[in-house]
Amino acid sequence: GLGDRQMIIRDLAELAGYLCAKIVLPRPSHLLNRDHNNGKVLSDKLTWEDFDNITFAEDNQLVIANDEFDVGLTIKGNV
Repeated sequence: GLGDRQMIIRDLAELAGYLCAKIVLPRPSHLLNRDHNNGKVLSDKLTWEDFDNITFAEDNQLVIANDEFDVGLTIKGNV
């Protein structure tokens, strides 16, 4: 459920802080099972910010990027 995901995300956020990195996660609608949501499907418009505000202490920037474009990644060559 949400509590389990929040614990994992916070652990990942701590690791990201040590590495000067951000976390790129699928949207909550993809990671949270409807069985834990009274059978309701979550909207794809929801982001992790809607559930929790995890920021870096130094600059107050969000740890979680909504997608790879939020962190400015450039992929070169074949993946």
